[in-house]
Amino acid sequence: FTCVALPVSREGRMVRSDIHINAGNTGPEVARACILEELLQSFGLFGEVPDRATALNDEVGYQRLGDADRILVRTLYDRRLSPGQARE
Repeated sequence: FTCVALPVSREGRMVRSDIHINAGNTGPEVARACILEELLQSFGLFGEVPDRATALNDEVGYQRLGDADRILVRTLYDRRLSPGQARE
């Protein structure tokens, strides 16, 4: 593996996440891209996506958040949402 996030939740709330990077297999740019992607996943945006407009795409290797990433994080942490909220 290159990198992985291991988030822990209790009662529907994230309490922590451990990020592991196999630094021996990567250079600094790949390690930074891994940290960014795994941080996003630790914030609750789980999985990889094929869309090249987000750091959640494993194949791109972004070094900073894109517009799509910012929108996703803002939406996920909007005060109007709560853990376990029903779709309505």
